[in-house]
Amino acid sequence: MGFIRNALDKYNEGVEDPLTDGEAVKFLMHIIDRMAYLSDEQKQMIADMNFSNGESAMELLAALQEGLSETEKGRFLIFMVALQSALPTDGSMSFDITMLEDFAPQLEMFYRNDAKRGGYALYQISFVESDYDTRTMDAIGAMRELEVPEGCTVRIIGNAATTYNSIQSVNSETGKSMIVAGIIVVIILLLTTTAYWEPVLLLLTIGAAILLNMGTNGIVGYITGVNGISYMTQGVSSVLQLALTMDYSIYLLHRFKQERRGGISSEEAMINALTASFSPVSASSLTTIASFVALMFMSYRLGLDMGLVLAKGVVLSIIAVFFLMPALILYTEKLIDKTEHKTFNLTFRKFSKGLVKSRFYVPFIILALVIPCVYFQAQNEFTYGPEASLGGEGSELYQDKRDIEEVFGKQNQAIVLMPIKYLDDGAYELNGKRVSTEYMLSMKLMEVDGVSSVQSYSIIAETGFASMMPDKFLNQFIPSTDNPGYTRVVLFLDADEEGEATTTLIDDVKGVIAQYTANDAWLLGQSSATLEIKELVNSDYDIITYVSIGLVALILFVTYKSLLIPIILVLVIQGSIYINMAVPYFMGDSMVFVGYMLVSSILLGATIDYAILLTSRYMEHRRTMNKYDAVQHALADSSRTLITSAGILTCAGASIQFVSSLPATQIIGGAVMRGGIASYIMVMVPLPQLLLLLDKAIKVTTWKGKQLMIDNRIVLDSPEIEEPSVGQVSAKPKKRKLYREMSSKEREDAIIANILNAIDDPDFNPEDEDV
Repeated sequence: MGFIRNALDKYNEGVEDPLTDGEAVKFLMHIIDRMAYLSDEQKQMIADMNFSNGESAMELLAALQEGLSETEKGRFLIFMVALQSALPTDGSMSFDITMLEDFAPQLEMFYRNDAKRGGYALYQISFVESDYDTRTMDAIGAMRELEVPEGCTVRIIGNAATTYNSIQSVNSETGKSMIVAGIIVVIILLLTTTAYWEPVLLLLTIGAAILLNMGTNGIVGYITGVNGISYMTQGVSSVLQLALTMDYSIYLLHRFKQERRGGISSEEAMINALTASFSPVSASSLTTIASFVALMFMSYRLGLDMGLVLAKGVVLSIIAVFFLMPALILYTEKLIDKTEHKTFNLTFRKFSKGLVKSRFYVPFIILALVIPCVYFQAQNEFTYGPEASLGGEGSELYQDKRDIEEVFGKQNQAIVLMPIKYLDDGAYELNGKRVSTEYMLSMKLMEVDGVSSVQSYSIIAETGFASMMPDKFLNQFIPSTDNPGYTRVVLFLDADEEGEATTTLIDDVKGVIAQYTANDAWLLGQSSATLEIKELVNSDYDIITYVSIGLVALILFVTYKSLLIPIILVLVIQGSIYINMAVPYFMGDSMVFVGYMLVSSILLGATIDYAILLTSRYMEHRRTMNKYDAVQHALADSSRTLITSAGILTCAGASIQFVSSLPATQIIGGAVMRGGIASYIMVMVPLPQLLLLLDKAIKVTTWKGKQLMIDNRIVLDSPEIEEPSVGQVSAKPKKRKLYREMSSKEREDAIIANILNAIDDPDFNPEDEDV
């Protein structure tokens, strides 16, 4: 047992209240804080350890027994230690375990020996402190670093082990994913900006906001009632904040350079840029915040956790963009000018021509694609339990779980918590004697198909060996207090932690409990917690979907003062989300439902910004242009920002997916990556076409639409590119020309003809024509 002693010595260094040998074997954490967002009763602490080859079970138990001592930090719950401790040490009494038929199944659960594999002992450990407490984490770390004797291997699984694995993964992978995302973002910005210093400005602005957000996350714990934030939130919040809010700074920078090209001073250009940027940036940020606020309505408090962190990040980014970035731009303006470089120009002339020609059928093709995706995305196979935190195939925790279950079978524990009055009420008669409700319940639970073992105080008492058992063992069933309120019955289930068979088994167990108690007993454990989470998040999904869509639509209505524009934008982005979420169904992949729900809300808030940007530029140009020119100019004006923003979001999701080893985090990253691509395509293709098709309806349903959208002017010059290449001089707008009086049909035909001529021939001059 020297390897346990070494772990204890290492763990006890510098600890004011060091653990004893008995406590050192407290290893296993929670299902990565997912149950921290349920009620306190559902926070179960289970731990398992498997020693193979080398020493017999009884020798191993005897060695552990020598180190047992009283401590308020934890209690060592192991049945076989108690049996061994009951034997006299002078050799005057022998103990044949075959005499205890009731105990035989329990003993078989903890010790296995065969000729091929050798001997295996399984230790079951429980914690008093929470699964994600720092001391619990330190204990797990000490157990992971045990110096195992030659010929002996150690496997650790359970809630605490899962939590430890997740925390270690998040701590190491968050930095990696930020580095990867940062490198990709710099490359994208270098390609889409016009000066080498511009990416530095953008990253300094959003980087400051990210640091502020990470540094204030402790506030979230006080609001949610949980110590700290979820590993899922920690793993994705920084990268998502970078991806979701970078376009705010890009928009302000582009607007500043556009204003400065008008020949005014830098200070005046910045004032104009801030004024022009405030409305669209505020609308974009408010819709993003609204989708995160919707997460806070979840009954499952993980939504409150992630919603607060992400919404706080957006607010801090807005503050950084409007208060920090202007000073940085003006202070380093000369450096921006000195580091200018050539970049590509995007006019989308041919693309615009294709959109105009295909506007009557492409939107309906896409609609025909979206409708079945609405159905298929709801048919995904979802998981709700701890499997998402185990780590992928090949990880240490995954291998440990597989090895232990190969020898000892499923390690799924449940606990019946019931009032102490049921312990000795003598309410039932069995085999001619009066027995307690707890004993009768224990016997009936043994008969349930799928229950492999039942342990309770009444079973031990009926065999007559309760007086031989140490208090440390008995206290797992009855608390060591003067007035204990509850007693526990411990079950071991031969079933996975979630699935249809497990749901049926839990229902059967609850049915038996209901027969013998007056609705005052509770079934706790992994499987029951998973079912509770499933019930919560299924109802939560409808809530956050309707709330997020409603809030986003309300903000869009206030921004555009239009009834139709909010509907168009929400349908376009929601359609991209349905297409994105249907992909796992066709690929045959299962999804973590919480991740699916969070990503749906995140994507709505994030990618609606793309639609807002394009629509805002379209409505701005419709003040002086016909709808065809307005679409072409809107695409040209928005293309650089859209490509940059969508590219950053896509690459940020990819960095999360490929860097993380946790399935739940990988799913979020992959969905964000696909969502960025799908949203960009939907904004660039069907949205402009819908704006063209519904232009008259938009005018009618928009306040002062007739004044804001004139239809008798045409501009046929090439769209002004918002960021010209170095040395390129911005063309002055040509004088706009009124149409001659003609019917509306003739006017529309003339507009289309002249637009297509201008697209095909940049030198085309409408003044040479009749109209």
